[in-house]
Amino acid sequence: MIHIEGNYYLDADRFQFIICEKKVAATGKNAGREYYDQVAFCGNLFQVKNWLFTQEVRSNIEIIKNIEECVKLSNTIDKSLMGVGKK
Repeated sequence: MIHIEGNYYLDADRFQFIICEKKVAATGKNAGREYYDQVAFCGNLFQVKNWLFTQEVRSNIEIIKNIEECVKLSNTIDKSLMGVGKK
């Protein structure tokens, strides 16, 4: 699993890229333990980038007011995804 940005990690199987969010169980016998919740399934890295960008904008609507911040975010995600899939 590859760390992308914030609490998001990228995993994959032979059909898709899987975006996972790192969370901590709040209740139950696993309370306090970290786990990875599968939150999105994408067919290609372009879809991964768009999903991450959309999530960031939704969680921080103020970012829309500053287009420069949007461009920076897009570039940061691009850099995080560079080299994914290369051996």
